[in-house]
Amino acid sequence: METARPADAPGFSTSRFRAEREADWIAFDTLLGRLETRGAKALSSDELLQLPILYRATLSSLSIARATMLDKALLDHLEGLAMRGYFLIYGVRETRLSRLRRFFLYDWPAAVRAVWKETLIIALIITLGALTSWSLVAHNPEWYYNFVPEEMAGGRDPRATVEFLRSTLGHGKAGGEDQGALHVFATFLFTHNSRVSIMSFALGFAFGVPTMMLEYYQGIGLGAMLAVFSSKGLGVDFGGWLFIHGTTEFSRRPLAPPGRRRGRPHRGQGDGRRHPDAARRRLARRVRAPAHHRYRDALCDRIADARLLACLFLHSAPRECRLSAAGNLRMRAAQKKKLREFVTPEGVDLQLRIASAALRLGALLIDLILIVLTLILFTLLILWAGLASNSSIAVTVWLLGAFVLRTFWFIGFELGARAATPGKRLMGIRVVARDGGRLTADAVVARNLIRELELFLPLTMMGVGAAEDMVSGWTALAGVAWSLTLSLFLLFNRDRMRMGDLIAGTWVVMAKRAKLDRDITADGGGVDAIRFTDAELAVYGIYELQELERVLRGADPRAMRDVADTIRGKIGRPVAEEDDVFLTSYYRQLKARLERGLLFGKRREDKYASE
Repeated sequence: METARPADAPGFSTSRFRAEREADWIAFDTLLGRLETRGAKALSSDELLQLPILYRATLSSLSIARATMLDKALLDHLEGLAMRGYFLIYGVRETRLSRLRRFFLYDWPAAVRAVWKETLIIALIITLGALTSWSLVAHNPEWYYNFVPEEMAGGRDPRATVEFLRSTLGHGKAGGEDQGALHVFATFLFTHNSRVSIMSFALGFAFGVPTMMLEYYQGIGLGAMLAVFSSKGLGVDFGGWLFIHGTTEFSRRPLAPPGRRRGRPHRGQGDGRRHPDAARRRLARRVRAPAHHRYRDALCDRIADARLLACLFLHSAPRECRLSAAGNLRMRAAQKKKLREFVTPEGVDLQLRIASAALRLGALLIDLILIVLTLILFTLLILWAGLASNSSIAVTVWLLGAFVLRTFWFIGFELGARAATPGKRLMGIRVVARDGGRLTADAVVARNLIRELELFLPLTMMGVGAAEDMVSGWTALAGVAWSLTLSLFLLFNRDRMRMGDLIAGTWVVMAKRAKLDRDITADGGGVDAIRFTDAELAVYGIYELQELERVLRGADPRAMRDVADTIRGKIGRPVAEEDDVFLTSYYRQLKARLERGLLFGKRREDKYASE
């Protein structure tokens, strides 16, 4: 019978490593928390100078821990801390308002100037549509009814009198129409035209073809209206009314060409201040290849299912829960597909994990619920302010508030340092740039305007049309199919990107904060009294070790009992001590053995791998 010998103490002590560096990690976590919630103004000059020092110390700790340690809780905490530090130090350094101001004052005008050829083409298409309908209506007024639906014309057709047409331009009242109704109509026109502007931008992803068709259609309606008013001698008046009330209708024209340009792959040019970081990151990839260690999460919560958890440790498991070597390889390959290489300028691969479609859907539903609740509170505020007594003003304010809230909810939150809406924060995900640089305002605006095309605009049009009996069953079915096709686009690519992510050059990745949990190997309780032989410790590998760590941290009595009985049966040990003492002792000595192997370049992934 083999004599039991104690496992040698590891040359690299997890407890000593944590004792030496844990104070720096806690200090860095504290500074990041203040920076995320209150911005750089919350830190003193000394703390700002300390921030990059602590960040690089954390990266150093992460590199050492990946190469020499198997404490998964510690690894998860360091990876999360390093990722937060990277995106805050190399990421956004401006407030939301300053970023929006720079976007509208500099980035957007620059984008429009860069696509002046496309803008000229769009203007010619609109002019061509207007000339086509104008010439046809001028020669035969009956063509007007083919170009402008009756419900949109509102009585402004070839049969209308001069007095009525003049009144629709603001010279008097038309058909009992009061000033309040004009206010509501003007607000609706503004919000409608703004949404058409967003659609013109978003449709640019399909090489601009749908955008050109939309603009030609808009030109046809404009030309037909102009022909009717010109025939009554009101052409100049109609032109003046358009330039006053149709500001968004005309200002959206330059939006279409940038949308078409956005349809090309995003190269991350942004604000131009992240190129040095990207260059250092590319250099780091050439000089130092990132490590390909994989620290996996369990496929499910095995703490709540002790039988399935015990199957991990059974060498001859029942058929219904048997895990083979091939199954483990497939599972590791599936987990690897979710990881993306993300090398920092310091040469450390952060290994970003792509967020699942379920998490993104949950985040969207939470945000939609919050938007609806905010609208309800906004409505109650209008009632409390007494605006409800004037229905036209109340409707005008509500329409403007609803438009601003729905349009800028996602943009406003993602422009912040955390790059996440409240729904994304609750689900533990965030938005990042695929090239590793700063998440620029133009990328945030682009990815969220595409959501209008994917979801909101089709559903809004179908809802309004159904309420007015303007949408047939086939049209509604086509609208639902359109929304589903674009909304489910992320299910058909390995990076789980929406159409907006593809155009803006972004990823949505996991950003959960892993708590720095206690060090199991530092706990006392007489666990050193139990000794295991090398043969008893050679039964399992890294994967089983980290699952055993989950059991010990979960402290579920049933799971601990089943796993302890399984390990005792496998190594031939009688029941002579408490389950928690037995498992803690086995975990400590198995961890020490596997970490010694890491020091000599030997990494045993699981119990099926050879030593």
